[in-house]
Amino acid sequence: MSSNIKIVEVGIKDFPKDLQLPFYRHRGDMGMDVCAAADYIILPGQTILIATGLSVVLPENYALEVRPRSGLSLKTNLHIANSPGTIDSGYRDEIKIIMRNLSQAALIAYNDPAEVPLKTLESPYGKIPLYDLNVKSTPHGAYKICRGDRIAQLILVPIYQAQWTENAEEAEFDRQGGFGHSGVK
Repeated sequence: MSSNIKIVEVGIKDFPKDLQLPFYRHRGDMGMDVCAAADYIILPGQTILIATGLSVVLPENYALEVRPRSGLSLKTNLHIANSPGTIDSGYRDEIKIIMRNLSQAALIAYNDPAEVPLKTLESPYGKIPLYDLNVKSTPHGAYKICRGDRIAQLILVPIYQAQWTENAEEAEFDRQGGFGHSGVK
């Protein structure tokens, strides 16, 4: 680690020995990859909680943010439903990731038999394709997450709290209006 990066100790509780703790993939990374602690299949339109096996003891004045991994968002229809999620310093239970499969069963169609994936499963929608997280495009279907798959990023952030004051001095700005008014006369 670079000498100018501030290191903050974060405690862990009862973490499974066979899982990898959240880790920085590259020097200078802001986000730590976090892995699934169990196997899951997420059907089109389904939202599930994915266990990480991770319970933390954050120092006061710090929080963790849960954010998506860009590669997972690019290659699959899986998205973190409440991104960024917030883990406050007083939270002591297991961190779970709210994952949603944005696939639409109505869009599962194949023009060429060679496109049909090798794995399928029976579902309320009939036979649908089942992809792992190494899929190369953004196909519609079910996704299988395996224990140990990297599913999200955790980012340690300092906590700042607002203190509201009335009649605060207002700086001069030439902006007026709200939604959609930037640059419109």
